[in-house]
Amino acid sequence: MNKRYRINPLLFAMCTAGLCTFSALTAALGADSASATNVGEVNASAKALSESAKTLANTDGKLTKKKIFKSTQSQAVLGKREIQGVGPAAGAAQALSLAPGIAVRGYGGIASTARYEIAVRGVKVGWSSVNGDVERNGLTVLFDGIPMNNLIAHNGGWDSNEIPILQMIHGINVTYGPGNPAGRWFDSIGGTINFVPLQPSVKPSAEMGTSFGSNGTLGYNFDLKTGMYDGWSAVLAGGYTKNNTFRTGSFNAPAQSFAYFGKAVKTFRGVPSVSAVTWTVRASSDPISSRLPPYRALLPKA
Repeated sequence: MNKRYRINPLLFAMCTAGLCTFSALTAALGADSASATNVGEVNASAKALSESAKTLANTDGKLTKKKIFKSTQSQAVLGKREIQGVGPAAGAAQALSLAPGIAVRGYGGIASTARYEIAVRGVKVGWSSVNGDVERNGLTVLFDGIPMNNLIAHNGGWDSNEIPILQMIHGINVTYGPGNPAGRWFDSIGGTINFVPLQPSVKPSAEMGTSFGSNGTLGYNFDLKTGMYDGWSAVLAGGYTKNNTFRTGSFNAPAQSFAYFGKAVKTFRGVPSVSAVTWTVRASSDPISSRLPPYRALLPKA
């Protein structure tokens, strides 16, 4: 004989909920007691990494909107997006043409391998076809805060094809006028231009690229970042570019350039970081151009 027993649905639901709650509480208490020390260790490691990342970020000389807002000087900054907007074959002159108040004039070649004259508020730097221009060599050009101007140059203290690979540039700071005495140089009459390269990072990364176009334009670039290891972080980047011009015949003015740079940063707790930068560039341009110095010495930065 089969017998059926009726179960109260409300009582069944209450018992089921109680068992589930008891199981969840038991699992939570067990997890807390087993991993309390590990969570503390993870938090301590994360805090140390956060402090290192903050110290490393302070070595980046690129201007931000907040810095410009608080500054007493007239300044502007070109970010990575603006720099990429001028194209893969562009150089320093093409990027600077996007900044307000800057005029660019070139002769001879095209793209990043050619030499251009840069003018800020009428004061100039770079190659010019007019000798004896009293307004020339009145701008300071920096690479990561290090002066690039040639003090004994006859026809311009700095050439735009000294920055031929824009993929290595993280940002461009422009200060109009002489600026603050703490950051200006002897020839910052019209202003100061600071090319900020790619910076060391907390996480490792690698990137390679190539480009090609009309008039025999060809370019390669790469950058490698080690990430943060025991307070050390470094970046190495380089590239090569070449092109002809729209001219034909014997004066087609072919040009080529290659450049590479490296930067290493050591961060310390409670004290400023120490970094070292090296930059090398070689450019051979059309027959009327002269060769650039073959190297830039390793320079420390505090």
